[in-house]
Amino acid sequence: MLEAIRRQSRDDMPQWTLQSEADMGALGGAQACELPDGSVALLGGEPQGRNSRSVAPFFVVGRGAHGGIVLEDRTNEAAQGGVPALQGHSLTCDGEYLYVFGGRCGMEPSNTLYAYSIADRKFKIVQIEISDSAGRSPSPPVTTSGSSQSPVRLLRLPFSRASSRNALSVPALQQHACVVWEHRGRIELIFVGGRDALSGRISKMVHILTVHKSRETAVLRSIPVAGNGPTKGITDHVCACVGCLCLVACGNDRRNSSSRLYCFDLLATRWIRVSLPEDLRHVTHRESPTLTPVGNNLILFGGFSKKREPLDDVHILRVAHESGEVKEVRNRRCARVLDC
Repeated sequence: MLEAIRRQSRDDMPQWTLQSEADMGALGGAQACELPDGSVALLGGEPQGRNSRSVAPFFVVGRGAHGGIVLEDRTNEAAQGGVPALQGHSLTCDGEYLYVFGGRCGMEPSNTLYAYSIADRKFKIVQIEISDSAGRSPSPPVTTSGSSQSPVRLLRLPFSRASSRNALSVPALQQHACVVWEHRGRIELIFVGGRDALSGRISKMVHILTVHKSRETAVLRSIPVAGNGPTKGITDHVCACVGCLCLVACGNDRRNSSSRLYCFDLLATRWIRVSLPEDLRHVTHRESPTLTPVGNNLILFGGFSKKREPLDDVHILRVAHESGEVKEVRNRRCARVLDC
């Protein structure tokens, strides 16, 4: 943790500071997401001194009016919204709302979608409807109360894995990646890879949630991974959108791919072949890095090597839409990594 930025005796200006670990806890498994004003939201994790059924820690980190770093504790807002202390979930933002999906609370998996209004500072549960092209009727979601009308919260184990494999249900994804894609006035959440706790298997689907403008409901459709995609599933990876392309990088793809870089065309809903030069293949051989789109470029930073050694290098990549060719614009090794 960064040390508390203390009030300066020479400056009589109130400054919030980053709290100590005793206040925040060791937020193992927390997720971070940038907000429209440049601040960063931190949600989830399993803090020290709290049981696995506690509410999700929720903090927003930004710059103060007079400089310095401000940490705002919004955990009470997560408590009011009923968000548990999740790990292995995803957190993303469309500019107006934060979306929290999947993960687990202790040993219990979750397949609930939470939407947080940045303006109103309130969480709500988004009801998920399942789109089935085969015309089958979806099975009712599993709820804590047993009622099919109740919102999906936490799935109670044990449940019947054999029956859930064939039933149409909302996946309880863990170790997955999510991006937001806005197209023709629609907001879509794209979930790639991960492990589905309902089936107990690695997910080999692309799950697309089309969120209604009210954020009250969303429609789920699932597309099997085929062709040039990670057909054996992928975990501990990262995703980013550049135009209509969803880039899936790094992680464990279960087939020891030489590139570990995949590209999903969101308009054509198909995987396209990515050409990664041999001298760049080592760049994507890592797990749990960060991948951020900036214009037509992708900034890849950090992560862990196969031996679980932390990496501190930064690579700026550019993907050609027509050919799928990847070029490295710049790379740099950080002089040091901030201990935060």
